[in-house]
Amino acid sequence: MNEELRVPDELLARCVGRLDLVQRVLNAYAKQMNEDIPKLVSELEAGNASGVARLAHRIKGASANTSMNSLRSRAEEVENLAREDRQLEDIQASVAKLRSDWIALEQSTASLQVSTNP
Repeated sequence: MNEELRVPDELLARCVGRLDLVQRVLNAYAKQMNEDIPKLVSELEAGNASGVARLAHRIKGASANTSMNSLRSRAEEVENLAREDRQLEDIQASVAKLRSDWIALEQSTASLQVSTNP
């Protein structure tokens, strides 16, 4: 049984109401996240705060563009911590939460069909 994913109105508007375009955007977003989050973790492990901030900023932008607001907020938190040169443990905890949130979203949407129904 496939469940339906309610497309955020903001994303639907950006895609001019075309569900095929919504699906392509979400697929591209998933691909980017699956590349960027491991890179973010690698930059963190290397102690590269500027690399962490850069990747978190990129994730924040992609999340905002797809109306994934909880992930956008989490990425913004990581970006701000990295730019403030906070303790590595603070950044690690936020990156772990971002990664966990992404995995949960990805798993929950794996078998969903895109829909505009309320």
